[in-house]
Parts: sequence; C-alpha cells; structure tokens
Amino acid sequence: MKENFIGSELENKSADSNEAADSLSDNNFEKIESEQKNRKEKQTQYKKIEEQERLSADLELEENLSELSSLDLIEKEYPNNEEALSIGKEFMERNALMGIVPTAGELEAHISDKLGRGEKLSKEDEIKALKDELENEGKSSTEILLNLISRYDNVPEVKTWVENWKNILALHNYARNKPPQERKVIQSIIANADLSSENSFDLALTEIENSSEISEVTKEEIALKFGKISSVDEMDSTLNQLKDHKEGIEKVISGKEEVKESLEREIRNLEKQIENTEPLSKEREELEKKLSIKVDSLKTAETEIMELKENTPQDISFPLREGFTAKLNDDGSRTIRIDGLNFDLKIPDNKMPFQGQKNMLAINLAFNYSALHMSGMEGLFNPPLSSGDVPDKNHRILSGKILSNLGYPTDTILSNNHIKQLKDDLSILKKKGSNSTGMEDATVLGIYDISTQEINVNRFTECLSFIKQNRGKGIGFEELRDYNLT
Repeated sequence: MKENFIGSELENKSADSNEAADSLSDNNFEKIESEQKNRKEKQTQYKKIEEQERLSADLELEENLSELSSLDLIEKEYPNNEEALSIGKEFMERNALMGIVPTAGELEAHISDKLGRGEKLSKEDEIKALKDELENEGKSSTEILLNLISRYDNVPEVKTWVENWKNILALHNYARNKPPQERKVIQSIIANADLSSENSFDLALTEIENSSEISEVTKEEIALKFGKISSVDEMDSTLNQLKDHKEGIEKVISGKEEVKESLEREIRNLEKQIENTEPLSKEREELEKKLSIKVDSLKTAETEIMELKENTPQDISFPLREGFTAKLNDDGSRTIRIDGLNFDLKIPDNKMPFQGQKNMLAINLAFNYSALHMSGMEGLFNPPLSSGDVPDKNHRILSGKILSNLGYPTDTILSNNHIKQLKDDLSILKKKGSNSTGMEDATVLGIYDISTQEINVNRFTECLSFIKQNRGKGIGFEELRDYNLT
C-alpha cells in the first residue's frame, strides 16, 4: 500500500511538473511573441521617426540651399547693398511662412521695386566695386585704367569718366619721362584718384599744381598738354610766357649772328694776311692755324643759329583745348582758332577794365560755334560771324544762354570733356540721316524762322533745357520735335 501511495505521489508530481512546464512554456512563448511584436512596433516607429527626420533634414537642407541661392543672387545683383539684402530676406521669410518659394525673377523684381529704382547698382558704385576688385587682385594703376576703359568705353552714361581715365592714362605715360621724384609723386596722385568721380582728372591736375615736389617747368608742361588753363588770366599769362620765350630765342639768335659776322670779318682779314706772307713761313703757318680755328667757330655758330631758328615758333600760340588754339597776334590782340575749320574768333580788347566776362564768353563762343557748325547751324549767330571777327554783344549773350541752359559753366573756359559733351548735346538739334539743312531742322524745331532769319530765343532755350534734363536717356531729334514745349 505504501509503495502504491509513493508511486501515486510521484506520478501526480510528475503530472504537475509537466503541467507547470507546459504552462511555463506557454507563458514564455507568449512573452517572446509579445516582445517580438513590441520590437516590430518600435522598429516601425523608429523607421517612421527616421523617415520624418530624414524628410525634415532634406527639407531643411533644401530651404538652406534655397536661402543660400537667394543670398548669392542678392549679393551678385546688388553687391555691398545692405538695404537690398534686408528687403530680400524679409521677402523670402514671408513667403516661406505661406509655403511659397519665389523665383529669382520675382525676388529681383521685388527688391528693385522696393528700392524704388530700375537699376541694380549706380554706375558710380559699380565702378568702385570693380576698381576694388582689380586692386585686390594686385592689378597696377595702368592695368586698372585699361580695364575700365575697355569695359566702359561705349557706355553713354559714363562717357565723361572714360575721357577722364584716358587723360589719367596719358598723364601716367607722360610722367614716365620725368625725374624719379616727380614721377613718383604724379603716379601716387594717379593711384589715389577716385575713378568713379566725374572730376577725377581735374582733381588730379589740381593736386599736381599744388604739389611742392613738382617743378614749375613740369607744371607748365602739364597745363599746356592737358588743358588745365581755365581762366582768361591764365591764358594771357601763358601767351606772354611764350612771347618772352620767343623773344628770348630771337635775342640769342641776334647775338650769335653778331658773332657770326665778326668771325666772317676776321676770316677775311686772316685770308688777306696769309696772301701777303711767304709760303712755308712760320708766320704763314700761325695765320693758317688761326684761320682754321675761326672757320670751325664760324661753322659752329652757323649750326647753332640754324637750330635756334628751327626751334623758334612761327607764332605765339598754344593748344588751349583739343582742336582749339589760343594765339597772340603781332598787334597784341588774341584769337581762338578752330583748327578743323581754319576759323579764327578774335577776343575783345582787354585793355579796358571789367572785360573779363566778355573775354570768357568770347572764348567759349568758339566751342559753341564749332559744335553748331558740325550740324550746319552756325547761322543761329546773327549777324553771321566771319573768320577774324570779334563776336558782338548779341553773339556773346546767345553763347552764354546756350551754355547756361545746358548746365555748363560760363565763368571758366570749358574743359575738353565739356566740349565733347557740348557737341553731343547740340548734335540732337540736327535730324540724323536727313537731306535737310541744319537751319531747316532748326525751323522745324521752332527755334529759327528761315523766312525772317530770326531766332526764337525762348524756344531755343526750352529745347536746350529739355536736352539737359534728358541727357543720357537716348533722346534724339524726334523726341525734341515732339516735346510739348510750353
């Protein structure tokens, strides 16, 4: 009985043990299955998070690239323009909040509109930026000038600046032949010139004029070569200096001619003495030596006289401006010659007081006359001017009106750049490609009446003011004709 009981207990324990094992096995499986399920769910969540993070990163990268691209565009189109950069950033951020990415054209149009101008950068700033860029690249002053001239030579808005750069380059080349100290000073002035200023060349000439390290001879040469002379007194002073120079050469020639005549007399006397001496005698030998020396001295004197005469100016004159010569006549009067026309305008006598303004207007009248002659409109000066005439009061007043209404100074001799611009301004009065005469075109514009040969001064000055106001905008005869003058 006892054995059966023990066996039965063992059997029951074994059964319980199997049940427990089975139960444990079931629990483990469910636990493992749950863990696997949880792991899969977490993996799925991780993948979703990773995907979202990746998409977010891609979107952020795309936005950053878009922003960088936009900033690059702004910097490229509006260099060194903080206002444009601020406007562009604000525009991009505002659109980003609405999920919009503007195009480059929309961005540029918005900035231009906000800046209130159609141009991206003023020519002055554009030139400054280019000059700075070239300097940073280590370019020399000459290389910078050549680069600027090449790039802007045909840009109407900076025509005056280009002429300045050409003059500065010519000044640089001129300085190469001067002593080292002067060359260094001139080249330093050139290197520091503000090439984005319309007055850059005039300011450089003023610095040279005020420099104590540049000789007076060099200053005078530069004034003559580059037309720095701007007043009647300076012109008269230069003419008087040239007169003194000419008279000085003539005085030297006169002295050498006296020496030449004296040598010729001595040679004739020596030749007579030689004839009266015995051949091969010591006296004759000494006389022949003296004669040889005198003959050599005579040849030297003749050569010097010939060279001096070749270098003596035929008249007292100098190039006042490109294409115009100031001349002092034998009677003391002064004229401005228009070289291309072989036409002289005589300046009023300056012996009386208060003649300076009359003189100045007469000088500048030569530039107006030349410009109008190119368009066949010199007849606007009435009565007609002939070569050698002194412009009368009406001529001078009309010339002054032309200059003042076009915005040119009337109290100084016009510069080369002013004269070139003046020709461009007055050329608008002539219809291009037409067989009509200049005076016929002036009649069409209402500034002249061919039948009465009278000028409508009011209409003329209104036309000139219109030309001034629209300078650089490409206007021509047609726009001037159609302009509703009131």
